[in-house]
Amino acid sequence: MDAILGFGAVNVLLVGGLVWVGAIAYIKDARPYKRLEKYEFDRDAVERAVNNVIERSGFNVELAKGVFLQTKARVDRDYIRNQMIDGFKMYLRLVLKNKGKRVMMTSDAVDELWHELLKDEKKYKEMCQYILGFYLDHIPEEKEKVDPSRGPGKLNVRELNPECLETARMIRAEYATLAVPLLMLDHEIENRLGFDYDVNELSNVLYVKAAAQTSASGSSCSSVGSSCSSVSNACDTGGCDSGSSCGSSCGSSCGGGGCGS
Repeated sequence: MDAILGFGAVNVLLVGGLVWVGAIAYIKDARPYKRLEKYEFDRDAVERAVNNVIERSGFNVELAKGVFLQTKARVDRDYIRNQMIDGFKMYLRLVLKNKGKRVMMTSDAVDELWHELLKDEKKYKEMCQYILGFYLDHIPEEKEKVDPSRGPGKLNVRELNPECLETARMIRAEYATLAVPLLMLDHEIENRLGFDYDVNELSNVLYVKAAAQTSASGSSCSSVGSSCSSVSNACDTGGCDSGSSCGSSCGSSCGGGGCGS
């Protein structure tokens, strides 16, 4: 009886230990996101970025308080500042969530904040280390080609490069929508150097791409299954016994990996 109780106590301790280990790991993983959420970017850099974006948008600095743009959105300086900050935090969150993958900067307005933060190299390095744990390099990217037939700055989302589409997929996976500053801000403020994504069309493109990948994966599984069936038939009709190379080929080619695993 004592042995049973002792065994039960050991199990409880082991389970409790595993729970603590899991809790500590969860807290450790959550730290960067908490730091990012509470982090305040350098105010001077933010204000410079806001000024630069306003100057090349659909209105000037003097009229930047409570302006109604052609997009019918009420936009003021505070709104632009908040959207730029939110957009860059969204970008950094995607970098954290997709380590080892390239995350494209999809907004000229948000990118302007990144450029201004980079001007103080010491502060920028400290920010990267504090939030990400590594230095985030800014790699200039080739601008997407606009489609003049669709209007100023309009993009043909069906011709976006694969990395941009993959970043859009990351955005939707993380935020369950494409209506975020990283894709919408340039359009909202009529940024002349920005890009105007048709998020509805972009959503359709992502859906079609995902469906095509699913279909291709299914076809691959079907072809592997057909291959297994044909090998099995060959084994059955060719007089091979289960110990022969024919038998081992049937077992190993399809059962151990590929789509079914």
